Amino acid sequence: MYVLLLHLVLVCQDTLTFFQVSAAILSIIIGWLSDRYKNRGIPIMCTVPLGIAGFFMLALVPENRPAVKYGAMYLAAAGIYGFQPLWLAWVCNTKYILSIISTVLAY
Repeated sequence: MYVLLLHLVLVCQDTLTFFQVSAAILSIIIGWLSDRYKNRGIPIMCTVPLGIAGFFMLALVPENRPAVKYGAMYLAAAGIYGFQPLWLAWVCNTKYILSIISTVLAY
């Protein structure tokens, strides 16, 4: 997934900051909400479908609809970068063996 997003960002270098800002804002909001309500599962389940929908739109929308593909890149970036910090925190906090934690973080 990251390779596709990295490729899309490299192709659209002039819009890189917009993707970064939207994904960073969503990551901060989702992280704050998950800490406030002491739940990481529900925010993960809410952000992953955004990424899935964005990648499906990127794959299925024809090339002659660039505005739709542009919006799909926002969905994909927000979905992936919104769920990744929560997932890493959740997995690292539930594992107690250091080798498992390092393997999870390296993946």
